[in-house]
Amino acid sequence: RGYPDRYQGDSLMLLVRFGSTDFTRAMVQTWYSVARPPKPRRGNPEPDYPRERQKGQQVIAAFTVDSLGNVDASSIEIVASTDDDFANAVVNVLPRWRFTPSTVRGCRVARSIRWEFGEPP
Repeated sequence: RGYPDRYQGDSLMLLVRFGSTDFTRAMVQTWYSVARPPKPRRGNPEPDYPRERQKGQQVIAAFTVDSLGNVDASSIEIVASTDDDFANAVVNVLPRWRFTPSTVRGCRVARSIRWEFGEPP
C-alpha cells in the first residue's frame, strides 16, 4: 500500500539486499518502509466510548502517521469492528493522537500502521 501523494517527499522505501551486490545474484531482497515504527505519545485521549461497554469489543484501524507524528485524518479506515459506535469513537479520536514518528537512519518519515482498540471478542 502506497502513501498519499502529499507524503511522497518525506517517505522513503528501502531495498535491503543480503549477499552479492549484483542485483541478479542477491540472496534475499526485502522491502522495508522504515527502520523504527511510530510510537504513541503519552496522554493520547481515549475513544469517547464507555469503558464498561468496551469489554468484548474490538476495533482495528489503519491510518498514516506523518513525519511530524500527526495522524492523517483522511487516511483513517476501519479494518474490522465488532461495534459501530465504538468504531465511530475511534475515528473521532485518532486525529487528536500524537506519535513519535518513524525514522530511517535518523530521518523522520511517514508510515501507515494498524492499531487495535478494545479487546478481542
